[in-house]
Amino acid sequence: KITAAEEAQWGPFAQVMRDNAMAIDTAFQHRVQALPSMSAADDIKSYAEISAERAQEMQKLVPVFQALYDAMPDSQKHVADQVFRANANHAAPARHS
Repeated sequence: KITAAEEAQWGPFAQVMRDNAMAIDTAFQHRVQALPSMSAADDIKSYAEISAERAQEMQKLVPVFQALYDAMPDSQKHVADQVFRANANHAAPARHS
């Protein structure tokens, strides 16, 4: 529920999301093409490179999301907080005692 007042922050956030999606898609395509000739060590290295790229992409996302979040009224922040918490709880691995 992005408001007109938030459009200036939404645009950059959405663009970073699109750019990140294209970058990771390209990285995965290169990995898939190289897999048949990869050694086990190459496979681990490739996975580490993609993981590092994902971390860099998240770092790019933080400031544009912060700007969007800061522009939200408290009621909208509350909804966003709930959505993110629900997603985090859903994605969290089960813990065994």
